[in-house]
Amino acid sequence: MRFKLDENMPRAARQPLVDRGWNVEDVHDEQLAGVDDDTLLGACHRERRILVTLDLDFADTRRYDPAKSPGVIVLRPADQSIRACMRCLEGAIRALATERVEASLWIVESERVRIRDHPTGA
Repeated sequence: MRFKLDENMPRAARQPLVDRGWNVEDVHDEQLAGVDDDTLLGACHRERRILVTLDLDFADTRRYDPAKSPGVIVLRPADQSIRACMRCLEGAIRALATERVEASLWIVESERVRIRDHPTGA
């Protein structure tokens, strides 16, 4: 799998994905930090990368149709600490073992994963 980590993700988020043999890029390494959401999502589409972010704007299925994306994972930690973010990321990694992320929006909280496949959110 191919992932792109948004600028709001802790740097520590790269390693658990890389440890599983997945290809991971970080917006900081690509000079994409600070770009608008459409530009970031466009880069993910071109590169066929799953976006991993804390940005709730990407959870708006009226604006960003998950069916037209390589996948978006929005982490919703209890707080913005690295520990809480990593706990949510680990939940996403567990779900990736059995669930398809392509053309889906995942909202990942510490204890659950919600998956949306199309703009109505159904």
